[in-house]
Amino acid sequence: MAANGCDAIIAQGFEAGGRRGMFLTENRGSQTGTLALVPQSTDAVDLPIIAAGGISDARGIVAAFALGASAVQIGSAYLFTEEATISPLYRQALADAANGETAVCNVISGRPTRVLAKRMARELGPISQDAPLFPMGSLQQIH
Repeated sequence: MAANGCDAIIAQGFEAGGRRGMFLTENRGSQTGTLALVPQSTDAVDLPIIAAGGISDARGIVAAFALGASAVQIGSAYLFTEEATISPLYRQALADAANGETAVCNVISGRPTRVLAKRMARELGPISQDAPLFPMGSLQQIH
């Protein structure tokens, strides 16, 4: 990435939710956690490293900076801002979700994506070999 002119690198650990950037391997077990990946990345390149995945509060931000990150990307926490255009029903479901009520699921987009472990994820997956491969399974392709 550095040799190809990237200005910064996002070090996304396995804790990441949403649409995960996992394209080098299909083996989810080979992914490294964010707080292990950040120092490995900063040791490997002389580019700013942006820590992403599983960081949701000030303690995680401090830890990422202590390990060498230049910045932090927070995903799900932004869904609670006024600017987020999610429905009030979904916002409340996220707020009510406790530990263990999310799952990594491939039936929505064809790629591992963290979702609320509701009926669809329970009945179809969460990981299904029958899910259409990305990007064919992407909801954006369906609409």
